[in-house]
Amino acid sequence: MFSPVCASHRSGNAAPIRLGPTKGSPWLYVHGNRRTPNRRIFLGGPLDMGRELGVRSGQFSAPTPKVNGGNMRGIKHAFVCGTAFFVAGFSAFAQGTAGTVASVEMQTPKSGTTQQYEQGRKQKADWHKQQKDSQPLFVFEIIAGDTTGSYYVARLGQHWADMDKPSVPDAADTEEYNKVIGAYVQSVVTRYWEFLPKISNPEGGTLPAKYSEVLTFRVRYGKQGAFRSAIARFSDAAQKAKWPVHFEFYALELGGSEGTYAVLIPHANWADFEDKPDVKPFREMLKDALGQDEADSVVDRLNSSVEGVSTEIIEFRQDLSYVPAK
Repeated sequence: MFSPVCASHRSGNAAPIRLGPTKGSPWLYVHGNRRTPNRRIFLGGPLDMGRELGVRSGQFSAPTPKVNGGNMRGIKHAFVCGTAFFVAGFSAFAQGTAGTVASVEMQTPKSGTTQQYEQGRKQKADWHKQQKDSQPLFVFEIIAGDTTGSYYVARLGQHWADMDKPSVPDAADTEEYNKVIGAYVQSVVTRYWEFLPKISNPEGGTLPAKYSEVLTFRVRYGKQGAFRSAIARFSDAAQKAKWPVHFEFYALELGGSEGTYAVLIPHANWADFEDKPDVKPFREMLKDALGQDEADSVVDRLNSSVEGVSTEIIEFRQDLSYVPAK
C-alpha cells in the first residue's frame, strides 16, 4: 500500500488527545492531555460526524461537506476530504531553485519507548551534523489525531533527481538509523507529496511554524479537475482580496490513494488557533473578489468534489530535527 521506506529519512509516551465530535454539531471538542489544553474548534456549520477517514489520522468526517461562512474555520469547512500527511512550513524550502517534492515518513515508536526514540533522534541529528549533511531533516510530533504520539520525519523542497544523489549515502544513513533508532520503532509509512505553490499563500520563514493544523482531502473519483479548478479560483480570490490567512496546498504523488490532497494552516502558538474577528469570512471574501455567481460556482464545485475530511495537529520538534548551518 505504501512506497518503500526512503533511507535518507531515517533519522514517556504522551497520553492521547481524545476528540469528541457530536453528530450534527458545528463544534469539534478536543480533550487535552498533560501537554495540551481542552479546546473546541468551530467547523463553520453542522457536519455528520460519521466514521473516521484518512489512513490513520482522521478525526472527523463529512461524507458531503458543505461550505458556508466563517473565517479561518471557513477555509477548513471549504476544503476537506482525505488521507493524511502533514507537513509544516514546506513552503520555506519549496521556493526559488528548491524543488517541490516532500518525502515524509510517519514513524510510530513502540509502546513505552518514546523517551528512547527521542534520544535516538537527537543522536541521529548530531550524526547528520558530523556528516555535514547539506539537506535539512525535520521532525514533527503528532499531538492531535488517531496517530497521536507518532512522528513525521521529512525532507522538504526536493527535486526527484536529488534522491539519486543524497547528501549522505543511503547505506550509511540506514546503518546509523538502525543503530540508534530502529529498535524503538514499531512501524514506518512513507509518502511523497508535491507542494502546489501557485495556489498557496505560504507564511514564509526559514523554519516551520511551532504548530500546524493539517487538513487532508479525499476527492471523489473523476472530480479532481473540478476540485483543482475550484481551489485555484479560491486562491485567485484570496490574492485579489489580500486575504491575510496563510495556507499551503499539497497533492499526494506516491504512497496512498489517488485524489488525496492536504492543506496546511500554520500557527505560532495555541492562542493563534482562535478565530480572527477582523478577518473577512470565507464566503464573503469569495463574493467580494469574484462576484456572487462565481463564488457560488466555486462553492458548488468544492461541495460536489469532496468526499471526506480528516484533521490533525502537529508540533515542530526543532530539538529532534537537523538544520545545516548556513
